[in-house]
Amino acid sequence: MTAATSRYQRVLRVRAVEHRIAQQRLADAERRLQALKHIADRIDALRAQASAGTGVADGQVLKSLGEMAMRLENARADLATPTASALDYQNAMDSKRGAAWAREKSAIRLLQRSVEDELIARERR
Repeated sequence: MTAATSRYQRVLRVRAVEHRIAQQRLADAERRLQALKHIADRIDALRAQASAGTGVADGQVLKSLGEMAMRLENARADLATPTASALDYQNAMDSKRGAAWAREKSAIRLLQRSVEDELIARERR
């Protein structure tokens, strides 16, 4: 094995590790985004349940239900910024993962080309 082939193997190992790290970061970003979406869905479900329904209800019950609905609406609105931020982070991690994948594939091609060149050189000798 020539020095160039050996170097390409080391580069490929590094690129493979970089790609796995990028995949892990993307998975973490996706989990974070899904958690925020789950929280938003739960808030929406609680908001739907916070109604007086039909029948007789006194003023205190109506007041507390209205206050609960208002707080849930505020909580839902407060989730908009973290959700948008998590989506932006996920998109950034996805593009970094794509770039890491491309670098890994490039390293694979370089290694293959080096091995082929090495075999051709052996045959010539």
